[in-house]
Amino acid sequence: MADGDLQARKRELQEKIDQAQGALNRIQTLSDQYWGILASACAAMNGGAWFGPKGQAFGSAAAAHQGELQGALSEAVESARRKVAELRTELSGLR
Repeated sequence: MADGDLQARKRELQEKIDQAQGALNRIQTLSDQYWGILASACAAMNGGAWFGPKGQAFGSAAAAHQGELQGALSEAVESARRKVAELRTELSGLR
C-alpha cells in the first residue's frame, strides 16, 4: 500500500474509532440511566405492591422483562466495546 493510501486508511480507521467510541459512550450512558430508573421502579413495586393473582402475575412478568432488558443492555454495551477494540486492533496493525 502506498504511503498516501496508508495514511488515508489510518485516518479513515481513526474516524471510525471515534464514531464507534462515541456510540459506545452513548449506549453506556443510556444503559446506566435507564437501568437505574427501571431497577428503582421495580424495587419500589416489590414487597407487597402487587395484590391478588393478576397483580402478582404482572409483578412476575415485570421482573422477567427487567432481566431480559438487563441482558439486552449488557449485550449492546459489549457489542460496541468489541467493535471499538476490533477497529483499534486493525489500526495498530497498520502502524
